Amino acid sequence: STYYIARWSGTDNPADADVYANGDALSGSIASGETLVYMNSGAVDPAYAVTNSVGTTAATYFNGDDPVALLEGGNTWGDRVDCIYGSIASEKWGDERSFVRKTGITAGNTGMSVLDGTGEWTEVTLDAVANAGTTDGEYLGYYDSGITTPTGFDVTFNVDMSGATGFTAGTDVVYIGGDIAGGWAEPGSDATYEMTDTDGDGVYTITLTKDPAGDIEYKYYINAGWDGGEWTGGDNRTATIEEETTLNDVFGLYIYNVALATAPFYAGDDVTITWSSYGVDNVKIEAWIPTEGIWDELIASTPSDGTEDFSIPEDAWNDNYQLRISDVTNAAVNAVSAEFEVIARPSIYEIQSNTSDGDLSDYDGQKVQVSGVVTAIAGSNFWIQTPPLKDSQYPEWSAIFAYDATTAAALAIGDDVTLEATVDEYYNATELVSVTSSTINSQGNTIAAVAVTAAAALESYESTLITIMGAEVTSEADSYGEFTINDGTADYTVDDKIFAYTPTLGEVLDVTGVVAFSYGAFKLYPRDADDITVASGVGIDDLSASSISVYPNPSNGKFYVQMGDAFKVNTKIEVFNIVGMKVFETLSNNFKTEIDLSTMKQGVYYVRVDDGENIITQKIMKQ
Repeated sequence: STYYIARWSGTDNPADADVYANGDALSGSIASGETLVYMNSGAVDPAYAVTNSVGTTAATYFNGDDPVALLEGGNTWGDRVDCIYGSIASEKWGDERSFVRKTGITAGNTGMSVLDGTGEWTEVTLDAVANAGTTDGEYLGYYDSGITTPTGFDVTFNVDMSGATGFTAGTDVVYIGGDIAGGWAEPGSDATYEMTDTDGDGVYTITLTKDPAGDIEYKYYINAGWDGGEWTGGDNRTATIEEETTLNDVFGLYIYNVALATAPFYAGDDVTITWSSYGVDNVKIEAWIPTEGIWDELIASTPSDGTEDFSIPEDAWNDNYQLRISDVTNAAVNAVSAEFEVIARPSIYEIQSNTSDGDLSDYDGQKVQVSGVVTAIAGSNFWIQTPPLKDSQYPEWSAIFAYDATTAAALAIGDDVTLEATVDEYYNATELVSVTSSTINSQGNTIAAVAVTAAAALESYESTLITIMGAEVTSEADSYGEFTINDGTADYTVDDKIFAYTPTLGEVLDVTGVVAFSYGAFKLYPRDADDITVASGVGIDDLSASSISVYPNPSNGKFYVQMGDAFKVNTKIEVFNIVGMKVFETLSNNFKTEIDLSTMKQGVYYVRVDDGENIITQKIMKQ
């Protein structure tokens, strides 16, 4: 599973603990009995120089009562396996206070264990404390579960002799040899290592003790002496013993050392599987699919020559997988690889458009590799977008927002970049966080803004570079630097997140920017002064129907645009569909122009008239 450290912020913690997760994915592994220290990157005191410490992002930015949780499988409140929070916000439990979990706590608290010096936790102070004079700085990375590490694990060996060549049950005997069996005592020299088949099923068994835990090597032998052993002179069987274990083997058949070459692994990669074997002619290759809980057959049969090429499916999800190699004729002879992570490679479209849970991306919490062209940068924030498929077709769901200060600082608008990051939902806005790698493929690329009406510039255009044309300023900038425009289809908020513009009520603008979803509303972020063009000093109310007439409306697709005296000759007339795609354009020298959309689909269209000084947009319905 994938694990996360996350912090929740809210106005009334822990009641509002599900408001928002500031989380980081964890990587690597921790040995039994070890601890991982997870700290704020600003911690500089020498007391914090602890092995395996980790610099973090928002998960450790707190000084109040915010809950902090360990999550498994996902990055949501429901995924927690352990959680802590401070009971008194004014005391700032994360500020110069230290707590140690009490001995005997051996499982996480999926509620919220309170850091108040009671319950599961003991508060330690800056002074010497009772535990061997330890100071709280020295408690960092300390935990005593109270569990005694067991020794002397029983290991039961079962070997199926029913197919062994030259073996006669009832006449011949079976011995085990190995470093667990008297340090490779010669077979037959010590009856302790003779195996028995009490039920006559052809499977011989013996139980030995491995102390201390660790790796073992062994083989099976028919009768006394070394000559009756499996693959004389070849590799030994191996196993790692860390608990009571049963090993089921088949005499003379052995598959081991299953591995994949050239990590890391990405969806669509060509990889090579390698393994070693004895006595096996053909093998079956399977993959463990965690999301389905099954072994999926990849190759039904292939010679056991120790190597096979394989392509990871292009649509593979990010997860930890395993491979299993089995003898085709005896499935009990098999070996499994170590877990390996596959990083998904969805397109931006797949990340943004898969909304099976309302606004939540199907890839939420997934580590992905994704590419796009940078369209905007603002501090730690940047936006990437895929180009249109064709000149006349602009795909929706084509852009995404990313949050990573280091990566943003290294990028420029127009960079084609490949990112390895984690998909996250931040207040219903899909974004990329925890960027682990970024590669600039090329520079100086251009992404043209797509014309979209205010009414259409919603979820499918989240993070996309768009232009809302011929929009009248209907409110001045407020204290947050936001003002409202209306293009005749809907109100839309323009925000000063990247560039601040001071509007004048009634002026008509063409506004370009990236679409953001912030505080429950869609907004437009212009990037610089070039993104805002004053289209006209004449407002919607001044021009309205007296300046332009579109009739008949509704129509069968053929209609006329008649312009008033406010417009000049050589006027550009454009028609856009409901999602902002331009479907018609002409240059008119007449005050009355016929438009033919009879081949277009039924629906709502927008007619935009622009003579270089005046711009107005009207809606028409095609039946």
